[in-house]
Amino acid sequence: MHNLQATQLFCSMARICRTGVIGMENPPPWKIEDGVMISQKTDIVTTNQFGDIQLHLEFREPNSNDREGQGRGNSGIFLMGKYEIQVLDCYKNKTYADGTTGAIYGQHPPLANACRPPNEWQTYDIIFNVPHFDTGGKLLSPGYATVTFNGVVVQNHQAIRGNTSWRSPGSYTPVGPTGPIALHITIIPFPSAISGCGRFQPSINHDQNFRPRNQ
Repeated sequence: MHNLQATQLFCSMARICRTGVIGMENPPPWKIEDGVMISQKTDIVTTNQFGDIQLHLEFREPNSNDREGQGRGNSGIFLMGKYEIQVLDCYKNKTYADGTTGAIYGQHPPLANACRPPNEWQTYDIIFNVPHFDTGGKLLSPGYATVTFNGVVVQNHQAIRGNTSWRSPGSYTPVGPTGPIALHITIIPFPSAISGCGRFQPSINHDQNFRPRNQ
């Protein structure tokens, strides 16, 4: 039996905000205040590379009842930087099925809507298996995602059909055995945030906050 230790993504992302990434002209403009990471209208990508993973996330959506559909706290976590699990405020908010919270975006709607009201902390637990390709780049097996949202299974070992995008069935491009986790910000017209092994908040003042799990 292997003795495994979790990687705290908050710490590495906070370091990126302070120092940037090698080869990057400027660090992402996200802020760290009182132990909270606040997004500033840009995406951010881990310097760590991950393969098969179990990922825990906690998030809180703003109260944005003046908006509807995809305009409520729209975010996403991109596994390997390519395969998106949607984050959105879908509490009493209708939108297209494969764009709701817990969807493999553009491909598979969630099995249930487990959203809590805005301003309440919510949780994702994601198990992801990477796709595999032969030496010529031919797909041997797709990626799979199991997503538990607020204790409810919303994706059950679901096959991912390739890179996720709006109104696209998805197609694979060859990738290696590992890749980054990208935290995606969609501005419609304001951004929202995402976290790994920590907490984030698409906040009412249009910033997004992300804090360590123990806060």
